Amino acid sequence: MAMSFPFGQDWTSRDRWLAGPNAKSRRWTISYEGNFSLGCGYHSFIFLGFDSLSIGIVSLSGCSPSVGFPVGRLLGRLKPSHARRIEHTWEGSETLRGVDGHFDLQRIQAGYGSGMALYAKMQEAIPQRMIAAEPFSFNDLAGQTGAVSGAEVEVIASDSLYYIEATRGLGGPFIFGPQHIANSGGGLVSASIGGLVGWWSIESCFNLYTELSRRTLYDDDISEIGECIRQDSFPAYDQPYRQIHGAHPAIQELPPFGCASDLSADLFDPASVLQQYQ
Repeated sequence: MAMSFPFGQDWTSRDRWLAGPNAKSRRWTISYEGNFSLGCGYHSFIFLGFDSLSIGIVSLSGCSPSVGFPVGRLLGRLKPSHARRIEHTWEGSETLRGVDGHFDLQRIQAGYGSGMALYAKMQEAIPQRMIAAEPFSFNDLAGQTGAVSGAEVEVIASDSLYYIEATRGLGGPFIFGPQHIANSGGGLVSASIGGLVGWWSIESCFNLYTELSRRTLYDDDISEIGECIRQDSFPAYDQPYRQIHGAHPAIQELPPFGCASDLSADLFDPASVLQQYQ
């Protein structure tokens, strides 16, 4: 497996894969999003790949090790949206408060209509930077074994700290972690789990490569590709990806999606940009 950017992908055809669900990154930033859990449930996080420009909501679904059922038999690879039903069966009437929190979290997450909306939400939390043991994409992570441990103190404005990890199968090599993730306590807080093991799933994935290439015109919803050529400026094109602090420098140097073919080699040479940062 290639361990350096762009991780075996063809840089000249980046418009086809960059920021998509198969785009790999080794450097990530992660923020805590919320949970629904009393014995079985899920924790949600926002993941942003600095080397991929992909951003999305990722969840770990499973059960506390104290639960007396094998995790695989109880949850399999169910999505977190199914955890509510499992939780209701497991805890009975005590789940009412957790179910309310689950619905609140689902409503909020459904309102993230763009990658930049997720990015803005991430900045309100305490994002933590991570270098993974190996580069991975959102699709690589889906279905892999994971765990979260830590404690959540249910006090207004309290802080809590989680450790998360992902492995290739039970007992397999680490994809990432253990990585600490802080929760400011300002978001949705339901009953805590001291530890949870289960499977990772992808709830949403947005492509910031194409999204940041567009700019809104006037006061309506009409959009167009950002300027490909800017007169009397250096560089002679927009660089919208500098908005993502920490993005790979070769990505930050790129013109907007779809513009490279309009730029002559003396204005933009993708091969030299990549070589500069390898």
